[in-house]
Amino acid sequence: MNPGSLGQPKQARPEACYALWEKGGFALRSVSYDVEATVAKVEKLPLTPEVGADLIAVLRNGCAAPQAGV
Repeated sequence: MNPGSLGQPKQARPEACYALWEKGGFALRSVSYDVEATVAKVEKLPLTPEVGADLIAVLRNGCAAPQAGV
């Protein structure tokens, strides 16, 4: 089971997701984190403008931006 990962949310909420296994059952959880601190680090990476913008959109919006013409 992989509920998600920090920094690549796909559930339309900019949160870190994880699974908790406890007492024979599991629960999916999410927590808020400092998205803008992560965005600032991404902006310093040697990425193409398109890749950087796409990653920042995912971080801020919790999902990928819709692609034009798709």
